[in-house]
Amino acid sequence: MKIYLDLLPENRKKAMARKKRFKNIVKQEILFLAPVILFVFILISVNMILGIEKEGLDNTLAIAGTEGSHQDLKLYEEGFKDINEKVLDINNFQKNHLYWSAVIGILSSVVPNDVYLNELSTKDYQLFLVGKARTREALIEFQDRMDKSECFENINVPLSNLVAKTDIDFQMDFNVKKECLMEKNK
Repeated sequence: MKIYLDLLPENRKKAMARKKRFKNIVKQEILFLAPVILFVFILISVNMILGIEKEGLDNTLAIAGTEGSHQDLKLYEEGFKDINEKVLDINNFQKNHLYWSAVIGILSSVVPNDVYLNELSTKDYQLFLVGKARTREALIEFQDRMDKSECFENINVPLSNLVAKTDIDFQMDFNVKKECLMEKNK
């Protein structure tokens, strides 16, 4: 057998009973307000969806009314876009285009009369020459003129080219400065 002793004062018992009643009232209010809040949220969502649908229908009607002019405008926009892309491609090509004609003009001005070029080939910014010089002095003069030129650098003439005194078959390679290749006319 259990015996319970109630040692709490009377005002404390009332406070605990009030607290318990307050918790029950708050719990009931939450249970009552939760469906109301959910219902309000559903109404707001439905209102937003209907607004979006209405806007879509208005846009569809507006497009249907101006469909002919809209299609014409779309054709013009596509045409402008295509032309602009082509112009950009042409500009990029011209900006990165290497003007070898200017370099060949400079090269022809530094070649002495007794030197003849048989072959000319390029790779990136490097130029390879094969030719014939009547005399060693003409080949040395050609090399000196190349050294003095502002467009050519790293000129390589093998020593084997300078062994013979006359009728020298030579080869030469050198780099062309990028600035000289990018300028249209020099």
